[in-house]
Amino acid sequence: MATQAQLLEMLRLGQTKESSLAERKPDGFKDREARKVVVAFSNSTPEGQEAILWIGLDDKTGQVKGVASAEAIQSKYAKVLDECYPRINYQMHALEFEGKTVVAVVVPASNKRPHFAGGAYIREGSRCVLASERLYEELVISKSDKVRELTKYRTSGVHVAVRGINYRLGSNKPFTGQNYEGMDCVIDNCDAFRVRFYRLDTNAYFTEELPRVSISYDDQRNMPVINVIAPGS
Repeated sequence: MATQAQLLEMLRLGQTKESSLAERKPDGFKDREARKVVVAFSNSTPEGQEAILWIGLDDKTGQVKGVASAEAIQSKYAKVLDECYPRINYQMHALEFEGKTVVAVVVPASNKRPHFAGGAYIREGSRCVLASERLYEELVISKSDKVRELTKYRTSGVHVAVRGINYRLGSNKPFTGQNYEGMDCVIDNCDAFRVRFYRLDTNAYFTEELPRVSISYDDQRNMPVINVIAPGS
């Protein structure tokens, strides 16, 4: 992330113009506005870049106005930013410039997006509780029909027949010959990119990429079928 020296140089050069990666706010703007800006940065900043919320600048001219108390600002906004979900990675810097104090909130690109300006709640018995990070991820990826179906099988422990179509399962290589019939498994884990299986016959695990997976049903065996094609098929 940007260092104090780099941020001070940006102030000196006037490199604070508002853009998709920069926002200027005066002292005293509402904490919920800070949360909204930081969440938007986390959800939008391209990989390898970072965004900056400048506090203590005129939002129109960029003129340095300063803040009354950097300590109070950092304490106030840290509290509301820590309520974002999942947790957002950020750094706050108090910068002394031209006899005034400016607070810079540096927000890098996030690999945990999407972020929300509050927690995700679920029911646990008769209580409303904050979802764990794992449950939160499941709530997000459940928007995908394929992932939702696989997640349902995982959480219920249903046995599934996994079949490689001209493909030896877990090999990442094409299989020469007829359709390669697979084995019975349970789904150990699933996310938006891959699914991990546990083989019931050998007690071993293997992982396949989600785009190569399709789901059908075997009426004779009365069980779901997971079909996997080879890479490049």
